[in-house]
Amino acid sequence: MECRTENPCPQLEPATDAFAEHGDLLLLSYPEGLHDPARTALLPPHAFLGCAVRDELLPDDIAVWVSAPSDMPESANWSWPSNSC
Repeated sequence: MECRTENPCPQLEPATDAFAEHGDLLLLSYPEGLHDPARTALLPPHAFLGCAVRDELLPDDIAVWVSAPSDMPESANWSWPSNSC
């Protein structure tokens, strides 16, 4: 595969920080209940979209991997905040 290096839109200035670029309203694909209010106060005008929950079937190989037993410890005291997903 060939790597393209030319600017596809030469009439525009290249982005200096792609993560800082946004329009008039910053849309966050993140649950508001999990975002630190102190950090939220620093954001420009924004809206939290919440979780990106999908209703779709997994391919068989991925479903096997996801449902396999794990040696990761489970936290008995952790739960989602009430206003998130």
